[in-house]
Amino acid sequence: MANHAQDLTEGSVASHLVRLTGFMLMGFVSVMGANLMETVYLGLVGTNDLAGLGFTFPIVMTLQGVTMGLSIGASSVVARSIGLGDWDKARQLITHCFVLAILLIIAIAIVVWFALPAVFSLLGAGEEILPLSVDYMQIWLIGLPFFAVAMVGSTLMRAAGNAKTPGYLMTIGSGLQIVIGPLFIFGLAGFPKMGLAGAAVAFVIARTLSFLMYTYFV
Repeated sequence: MANHAQDLTEGSVASHLVRLTGFMLMGFVSVMGANLMETVYLGLVGTNDLAGLGFTFPIVMTLQGVTMGLSIGASSVVARSIGLGDWDKARQLITHCFVLAILLIIAIAIVVWFALPAVFSLLGAGEEILPLSVDYMQIWLIGLPFFAVAMVGSTLMRAAGNAKTPGYLMTIGSGLQIVIGPLFIFGLAGFPKMGLAGAAVAFVIARTLSFLMYTYFV
């Protein structure tokens, strides 16, 4: 990461803000675009699949919020060491942050996995929608640790002043999800037609590839 870092204590504050915000905005817009396209795809499949996706929204947003909280906390701790020029300590903290994020997210994912039927029932999912939502989330949870590591890696790179790389990687990951989605949702190019579950498979594949890219750069 040190090779890609930029000293934020030098240069114009305005230029740093524009650069950091611009690439971060690009990444988050791409994520929202991928979610929008996922909704469009499922709308073409049928109303049940679209309704099943809707029931997953509160859980997905909660888990992504937890991941974002971990990312912000990690970047705050690591940024202090980087600001002091202590890269050895920064590398140790980065390792600790990744280990903590992986262990915590896996533990949360396991609990959520077993609680899904009860949660969706409380949310009002009917007999036709409940299995669709459960299948989607169980597959989606497999990709959550990879998504979490990528998110933590993204904020750590921004903490080091490198906003360009995570912005591009987030955009690439979202693009992969948009491209892979139809293959499994509609059963194109010889892939199985999975409907709502196919959208979750596309998420897992795209975020796993993003995870591999982040581990290289971080």
